[in-house]
Amino acid sequence: MKTFALVHGRFPIASGVQLTDGRAVVVRRGGGRTELHESIDSVMSDYLGTAGLVWDKAGACYEPRPRLFVFHRHVDGTGFSGDGVAMEGAQFDDRVVLTWLGPYRSLVQWPDIDQAITVHGHTGDTTLAWLDEFQHVA
Repeated sequence: MKTFALVHGRFPIASGVQLTDGRAVVVRRGGGRTELHESIDSVMSDYLGTAGLVWDKAGACYEPRPRLFVFHRHVDGTGFSGDGVAMEGAQFDDRVVLTWLGPYRSLVQWPDIDQAITVHGHTGDTTLAWLDEFQHVA
C-alpha cells in the first residue's frame, strides 16, 4: 500500500491510499466522503483539472497522513477469507477504512480503529498489525 494526497495548488483537499490490488481509496478533508476507485488513473480522471496527486515520501506527505495496517487472520471460522493477511486498511484523521483481499472484495468504514477491531478481530482469531511498526532493511 502507498499513501498520497490530492492537492489544489499547495492545499491538500484529500488523502488517499493505493491498495495492493491497484484500487485507490480517497478520503476528502473536513468530514467529506470516502471514494473507492478502480485505479490511480481513475482518481486522476475524476480530479482532472481540479487537483494534482502527490505520492508520499518518507516525511514529505501532507499531514495528517493515513496510517496503514493489515488484519492477520489466524483462524478462519467462516471459510470465506482464509488465514493470513485477510484485510488491509488505513486510519485517516476522522475514520478507518478497510477492504477484504479475498474473492469477495468490499470496502467498509468505521468511525475509529477500536470499532473495526471489535467487529473484525473475532475475539482474537484476527489481529491488527500497523505497517509503520515494521522496520524494512534495504
